[in-house]
Amino acid sequence: MTSLKDQQQYWAEGRQRYRYVPAKEFADAFQSFHIGAKVNADLSIPYDKKKCHPAALTKEEYGVSKMELFRACFDRELLLMKRSSFVYIFKTVQILIIASIAMSVFFSFSNQYASQKSE
Repeated sequence: MTSLKDQQQYWAEGRQRYRYVPAKEFADAFQSFHIGAKVNADLSIPYDKKKCHPAALTKEEYGVSKMELFRACFDRELLLMKRSSFVYIFKTVQILIIASIAMSVFFSFSNQYASQKSE
């Protein structure tokens, strides 16, 4: 279902004027249609796990190991870093320049302090 503003663009009934169809009315119409009734009948029967192959259902939270999940996430992050490599390189150079300036200021003040202490 789409929102009140978006639904009009999907109106396919050319002979009838557009009118908003609320979700409840849409669901009721689907349930009264033969496909909706068949889906409802199929879903009302509980699923029997004994009839399916044991390997068909997962018995763990995830289908892959934690190491595979880690590798997949790491590869995704690496891909995102490659896409915006200019930003990462620029920020790294910027931090290196600021660090060198701060280091030189620190050393100049420490040299001045050492020379004042020796006097």
